[in-house]
Amino acid sequence: MIRNYHIIRSILSEPWLISAEEVSRLGFLISGVFNRQLAFEPVTREDMARVAYVRSAGVDPSGKVRNVGVVNITGVLTKYDPECAYGMESYGRMIRGFDRNPDIAALVLRLDSPGGTVAGVEELYNDVKSISKPTVAFVSDMACSAAYWLACACDKIIANNTTAQVGSIGAYCQYMDVSGYFAAQGIKIHEIEAPQSTHKLKEKHEIQVGHYDMTKKRLEVIADKFQQTVRSSRPSATDDQLTGLVYDARDVVGTLVDGIESFDEAVLRAASMASDNQSNTSMSKVNYPLLASAAGVPSFETADGHISLSAEMAAQVEAALGKIPAQDPPRDDRDSASADLNTRIVALEKALQEKETRIAALEKAPGDSGAAVSPEADPGDKTTVWDTGIAEFSAAFQSASKFIHD
Repeated sequence: MIRNYHIIRSILSEPWLISAEEVSRLGFLISGVFNRQLAFEPVTREDMARVAYVRSAGVDPSGKVRNVGVVNITGVLTKYDPECAYGMESYGRMIRGFDRNPDIAALVLRLDSPGGTVAGVEELYNDVKSISKPTVAFVSDMACSAAYWLACACDKIIANNTTAQVGSIGAYCQYMDVSGYFAAQGIKIHEIEAPQSTHKLKEKHEIQVGHYDMTKKRLEVIADKFQQTVRSSRPSATDDQLTGLVYDARDVVGTLVDGIESFDEAVLRAASMASDNQSNTSMSKVNYPLLASAAGVPSFETADGHISLSAEMAAQVEAALGKIPAQDPPRDDRDSASADLNTRIVALEKALQEKETRIAALEKAPGDSGAAVSPEADPGDKTTVWDTGIAEFSAAFQSASKFIHD
């Protein structure tokens, strides 16, 4: 039984993000496996301890020890665990574990890899990109292709020495024709398609006769995504640096790498970034479009959940608020106003009734000097008394009606 079948399958049929120099070694790997000249040793607990561990990097301003999680990502990268190493899914679990650990202040990815399969790289990139702590990619000797894709997820990329290699930004696919090997072993392979699956093996048959257009289209999609990822992370990278060449770190400082430091310095850098985040209270942008527009700024920065306004900004907000039409009073005020209005209506109704009584008395005895006449109106002008009462009542009623409908 051939073990590590998924590695062999990937080599034979899957697209790769790997440096060109490493490609030739894959053929020897396949040959060694088939000829039983190559064996794999399983991963031990000691190996595991060397892959993910914690480094202490002094103390922060509060006196707390600054611990930095380190994940060693080495060798050819595959999505799943081969027998002798870890796959990208396992690296992702290690990284997420460090992110959840409150005692870990920052992470360093220690990279020494020529790249690997397309499968798994974007998921691991997203794992690194989404963690909440500062991250530093440390290129021990090589971070090419898929490994450089991962490095771009980190806040900083640091190379170990001037000749550490980075780049190889591109996609590659290798079709290995093993028909001669099988023929030599007396094995003949028959390929049979379902009647409905006439294109099932079309790409393979196209490759066998030297037609690569179908495969190049698939690779083009992968390469575009790779380039977009690098451009978003490394905006200073040049177009030439995105075409697949491998570079010495000394030649790409400021573009593909941020600096050249030792591993210990990279660990201290990561810890320092964590301390800076704490002291700066993680300033972040928040968007309150109406408030920002009133203050005359595009957005606000928040620190510890608070935003600050300058005197000038506050004056602009005050002026903007002054232009807003008055709003209806709060419900409690409306209830109070309603009660006052009801009292007023009752009083007006009572006054109107009294006026109507006096008018009726005047109509019965228009010449009687002993009749009680209000000093507020001419006793002979009954229309004035009536109209005044009606006008007051009507105004009160309309006011109440408007209030209720509003």
